[in-house]
Amino acid sequence: MKIFMSWSGELSRKLGEAFRDWIPNVLQFAQPYFTPEDIKKGERWGNEIAKELAASEFGILCVTSDNLNSGWMLFEAGCLSKNLESGMVCPILFNIKPIDLTGPLQQFQATNFSEADVKKLLLTMNGCLKESRLTDAVFTRAFDKWWPDLKNNVDEILSQHSKTTKKTPTRTERDILEEILTILRSTPKTEQLVQQVCGEDFSNENKMLLRQMMKVFVQLHNFFEKESYIQSEMAMSALKEMYNPLKLLVINSGLANRRDNYSPMFFNLSFKEDKAVPF
Repeated sequence: MKIFMSWSGELSRKLGEAFRDWIPNVLQFAQPYFTPEDIKKGERWGNEIAKELAASEFGILCVTSDNLNSGWMLFEAGCLSKNLESGMVCPILFNIKPIDLTGPLQQFQATNFSEADVKKLLLTMNGCLKESRLTDAVFTRAFDKWWPDLKNNVDEILSQHSKTTKKTPTRTERDILEEILTILRSTPKTEQLVQQVCGEDFSNENKMLLRQMMKVFVQLHNFFEKESYIQSEMAMSALKEMYNPLKLLVINSGLANRRDNYSPMFFNLSFKEDKAVPF
């Protein structure tokens, strides 16, 4: 199985190299493709990279706070999304959170650099190997054996980088709250839409829009569930109010029956008991 690895910037390059060298230790049939230099990537776009993109069965994007808005990474992400299903393109996040992603990168389910998330990612890759697929027992032994090597390598790369580079700010609290406000402003329209479309067919365009709403809703819920400041409590209270109308839309659209990454996550969301939140 060929894996196309996208990176941009010195830190992302080093992290990508660490993954490229590590993945075949766990999945011996995996063949990561990794270009060593930005300049060569640009020069050879018309031949070698285009061929590798077309032949790849999986895409990994090495995302850091330094390259969130990298034109080259967004370009390769767009090409991968055209060739592969969204579930086969995965941004791996280093020292940032899924809520920090903007633009095209938001359409993919991101993987945090943690043992649990990286293991899920490789399990997905293993499932793509078909007849070469490792059994669960063999996979677990291989992953458990090699994970400490990757963890130590990545930690060292990040540590050295932090000593020489000022931290690039990610999305501010204001950015996040403004995004929530945009969603909340559509709530009355959403409730009206529930009444209008129950039992009716959804257009493909509306299904795409609703699926994107589900993604954003899950990302916002998971982010604010872990935070404790007053704005988070306000956001969670507002999301709770939106949940049932949005869930009804999802059910009536038929998206509840789709086997994608976000439908199960959306229907398994839970909300803690509300505190007194002043609006």
